[in-house]
Amino acid sequence: FSDGAVARRLQRKFGTPYIVAVRNTDINVFMKYRPDLRWLCWDILRNAAQVVFLSPLYEAKLKGMVPPDLRADLDKKSRVIPNGLDHYWLENTNSEERFHNELRLLYVGDFSRNKNIMGSIEATGLLNEGTPTTLTLAGDGGDGEQMVDDLLAREECAFVSRIGRIDDHVQLRAIYGAHDILVMPSFFETFGVTYVEALSQGLPVVHSRGQGVDGYFPEGSVAEAVDPSDPVSIVEGIRKLSERLPGLREQCVHESQRFGWDLISGNYKDLYVDIAREQSK
Repeated sequence: FSDGAVARRLQRKFGTPYIVAVRNTDINVFMKYRPDLRWLCWDILRNAAQVVFLSPLYEAKLKGMVPPDLRADLDKKSRVIPNGLDHYWLENTNSEERFHNELRLLYVGDFSRNKNIMGSIEATGLLNEGTPTTLTLAGDGGDGEQMVDDLLAREECAFVSRIGRIDDHVQLRAIYGAHDILVMPSFFETFGVTYVEALSQGLPVVHSRGQGVDGYFPEGSVAEAVDPSDPVSIVEGIRKLSERLPGLREQCVHESQRFGWDLISGNYKDLYVDIAREQSK
């Protein structure tokens, strides 16, 4: 294909100009396993009017992969705009302090291997050597479900409980309110709206370094970035948050307000207005 051929096809199909959103699969699947198609990626990015990233870390990752001339172009037309949170969570926040006899960890989501539930279980086991700690798994499905079930059948994993998938917001809110910290050290994560749900309910979060919401929160605040392949790193992230828990709930709720759809939709509106203004010149 000649330079710009793919972009022209997109323009004919969707109209001109167009916006590109970069996600987890683009960087961690296609860029890794289909290097023969990188020319296609460069073509689309080069001819896009704007490029949207869901996190600051994904923006930095992609810019580190592209040719130098394209990197300079991306600097001019890249924006970081996160996913938004359902209005329910922002209208029903919970910053109340919780007092438990043990540290209560929570995971919410599917049981795919990518979510690294096994790593969270191992980390919880290590914590139990010095601090009474429990882990609740709220979810089902995924290619790692049977592996998790087999592990939970063992007596040495009595500190882990599984309550199944919960779709009702009211019930899920009660689950969040009964726990202290959300632990989800996924290997790959485009954004992870579960992190922000947890924040709205006063739970600080453990996430993977370089994935998901990494880059949105200052170091030493409501989130800890960890190495998902190292249970000791996960343990350290949990410990740091547990030491900051007193007084941290309100800060969690405050940070969640940045992810309201009203604010995010306004950012997208501004984006389209800027493009339209540029095209009219």
